[in-house]
Amino acid sequence: MSDIYNEACGDWSNQSITTTMRDLVACVNRYYALNPARFDDTDTPFVIAEYGCATGAASVLPLKAIISAVRKISPEMPIQVFLNDLPENHHSLVIQTVTDGLLPQFEDVFIMVAGKDFTQQVFPTGSIDFAFSNMTLMILPLPPSPRTDNIFFLATPEKL
Repeated sequence: MSDIYNEACGDWSNQSITTTMRDLVACVNRYYALNPARFDDTDTPFVIAEYGCATGAASVLPLKAIISAVRKISPEMPIQVFLNDLPENHHSLVIQTVTDGLLPQFEDVFIMVAGKDFTQQVFPTGSIDFAFSNMTLMILPLPPSPRTDNIFFLATPEKL
């Protein structure tokens, strides 16, 4: 993959994702309503995971919305972002794209990658505060979690 690919896919995916910004912010606010103490603990970073990040072109806008919502609640909260995709993904392009898109605007944001097939468990249980996937949940063989709360899907029958 190259920067040209990133530029080509950025327009269509970002137009699609722009419609979900309000929903992502609402998800953060719901998480805060359910667990306000989590946002008081600024010694522990707020951990965001994106599953299926590809080149990162579709990652910046959702991450900006999520980080802004977290920082509105807890301005001093450090943020750790895990970008997940298959091991053969072009992770250097992902890091460059997301870093260039986020770090000039936010302090105390730490970008990392996780090269693992997300149809298997990628992160330790209980280690992620907020996880999302822009366009890849349809390939999951099972629900992502047995939980019935704090799970938010932006693509509902009403929004398809």
